Amino acid sequence: MSFEKIATDTVVWLLRQWMRLPVPFLLSLGRGLGRIIYWLPNKRKHVAKVNIGLCFPEMQAEDSKQLLKANMIATGQGLIEQMMSLWCHHDRFVQHVSFSGLEHIQTDENGRAPILLTCHTTSIQFGVRCLNTRLNKPGHMLMRQDNNKVLEAHLTAARERYAEKVIDKKDMRTLLRSLAQGNPVYYAPDQNFSYNFEYIPFFGVDAATTVALAKLAHVKNIAVVPWFCFRTGTNTWHVEVLPRAEFFGAADYRQVLLDMHALFEQHIKKYPEQYLWVHRRFKTHPQGKNYLYK
Repeated sequence: MSFEKIATDTVVWLLRQWMRLPVPFLLSLGRGLGRIIYWLPNKRKHVAKVNIGLCFPEMQAEDSKQLLKANMIATGQGLIEQMMSLWCHHDRFVQHVSFSGLEHIQTDENGRAPILLTCHTTSIQFGVRCLNTRLNKPGHMLMRQDNNKVLEAHLTAARERYAEKVIDKKDMRTLLRSLAQGNPVYYAPDQNFSYNFEYIPFFGVDAATTVALAKLAHVKNIAVVPWFCFRTGTNTWHVEVLPRAEFFGAADYRQVLLDMHALFEQHIKKYPEQYLWVHRRFKTHPQGKNYLYK
């Protein structure tokens, strides 16, 4: 047995025990963790600071500083919410979540479910867990595999308890099979891509964006239904499901992605501190990898 496996198994066991603590206490610990992240020099804070500066160039220095601090706090709470989604029973928190637009998640005349489109808010996986409690058939998750295979096994086992199936982000065949069986698939394409992408402006900054969903929706005539999960209070959340995004299915993939980013920007601006600014969204750059983050 490797040291990596022993260490990972031990950490996961400790986290699962930690998740038995009262939810309000756990969330307060997450916010405290976020404050520590803000005050200590670290790479993620630097990435968030760069992203906020790029996406909100008109923002005054003090406002940008306050947004960065709020984002670190939201990120810290988001880490706890992710662990809650993995290892807490939903009865402990779902009563604090409100929902709207659930009627928009419908199968088509062939019984095929839609793709559930969202962007990476700090509550994204918590939102998936909560939304699945309201669906007739659980939504499957399209995910990037973790480099730590021991940790990935723990994460997959936990996610499959509420999402039934976790699909590798490159496995389009399994994605289509899930939709055909009537299971929606959660898809968040707003992260950096280094293959099969186009540079599409995101808050006015060219971002390497996958074209896979735009092509899939057009070629296979798949419905794409947007949804978003945001924190509306210290311990309250709202999951909003929107009507089908009719712009998906068009043959002009670039315009589809422009419209998708416009939709994301519209909702991120409502709660800008809750977007995942710690991700290197502009990592792939014409002037070289990580050019904007040096």
